[in-house]
Order: sequence, then C-alpha cells, then structure tokens
Amino acid sequence: MEHVDDCTRFSKQERKKVAAKRPAVVAEYNTYMGGVDLCDRMLSFYLTNMRTKKWTIRTLIFMMDVGVVNSWLLYKPDHRELGTQRKSIMQLLDFKLELAHFLLASDKGFSSNESDCEALQLRKPAVVPLPSPFVRTLSASHMPEIVDQKSASRCRNRGCCERTKFRCRKCNLFLCLTASRNCFKAFHEK
Repeated sequence: MEHVDDCTRFSKQERKKVAAKRPAVVAEYNTYMGGVDLCDRMLSFYLTNMRTKKWTIRTLIFMMDVGVVNSWLLYKPDHRELGTQRKSIMQLLDFKLELAHFLLASDKGFSSNESDCEALQLRKPAVVPLPSPFVRTLSASHMPEIVDQKSASRCRNRGCCERTKFRCRKCNLFLCLTASRNCFKAFHEK
C-alpha cells in the first residue's frame, strides 16, 4: 500500500480550502525543494557567463557556481550561530569576490610533477626590446649570425612580417637577410 499524506487544497466549486490526500513522496519533495529553489535563485543573480561551445566547460563552470552558492548558503548560518553581526556577514557577490581573491593569491600548486615543470619551461621567450637609436646606428658592432632553432622567428623590422633565422649579435633581434630583402641593413640605418 502506498503511503498517503493529508493536505489542504482550494476547491473552486466550494470556494474554500478542503482536505485532500496526496502521496507522501510529494510532501517530502515539497519539504526539501525549498533549498533547491533558493540555490537556483542565488545562481541566477551572479551566474558566471562564459561564451564557449564546449558542453564540458559549461558544465564545469556551472558546477563551480553551484558549489560556490552552496558554500555561501552554509556560510551564512554558521556565522549566525557564531554570533556575527548581520552586517558583517558577506553577501553572495562579496563571498565570490573574496573566494576569487583567495584562489588567485594562493601560489601553491596542486602537484609538483616533473611534467608540470617541463610545461613551464616550454613557454615562449620574452620579447627583446628594441635598442636605442644610438646603439642601433652604430654599424661597426652589428654582425648577423644564423641561429640553429626548429622554427624561424618573426623579423622585427617595422613593416616586415616574414620569418628568419638571422639574428643581430649586438641587438639580439631577428632580422631578414636575403637577396630580395635586407631588413638587417634597413633596420641599422634608420
């Protein structure tokens, strides 16, 4: 036999509330659904909007938002029990910002595998600044050298987008040096 619960419903014919029977499952659902509604409402206020077509990323971001909102919903009663003044309890936006600042400030990683260290070393080298006009036009000390590397670097002469393996030893900049274009010479004469 199914568990049945009594409740009151408004009857249009009688124009008053009347007793009705409902499954106990519905009563239990209504009892605990309030927390889900509250979480959904809080999520709608400061939902992280990330434009991506990847469903996995959207799901991960949504789950993180749900975790943050649920953490805040647990944070509030804990601080009320501790006797914290109402104005001192963080609002949801302040809670999210404080959490973000904490996560950005923490410099400890989750793992220290060798592969993580290798990934950090594979970053692109820093851009070498252009030399001053005086150093740039001092022609005696500028000598080209061929750099043995897998891929060629972009020429640093203004207006040139070609790739080259020639580098100036003095300036430490990559510049084209071919029969059709001589960016090396043009760069050092300006």
